[in-house]
Amino acid sequence: PKLLQAIAADGVVPVLAPYATLTNDEPKKALMFTSALAAVAMMIGSLDLVAPLLSVCFLTCYSTLNLATFMLSIMRPPSWRPTWVYHHWSTSLLGFLACVTMMFLIKWYYALIGIFLTAIL
Repeated sequence: PKLLQAIAADGVVPVLAPYATLTNDEPKKALMFTSALAAVAMMIGSLDLVAPLLSVCFLTCYSTLNLATFMLSIMRPPSWRPTWVYHHWSTSLLGFLACVTMMFLIKWYYALIGIFLTAIL
């Protein structure tokens, strides 16, 4: 809930703006939304139905991170200074391609939805 509230407070995703408010220094709206989302996931009743969706969500995050580091490595902006000694642009590209491949191997339609949602953000 606090992470959702922090993302909403930053204003990066305008749809989340209602969850930015704090009540008595607690993100109550974000807590209610998170609780409702968890309840919906539990009502599905089968972990086998929820696990691929969660896996694709995490892989989408990792692939986006790898794509961002790849693009920054290629463009070489002055503010990009990776501190890992063995960093190379090919490592980031390989990580991105591996994540996207795994997404499509898990469930291709979840992968397409994840890529679409990432593209519109």
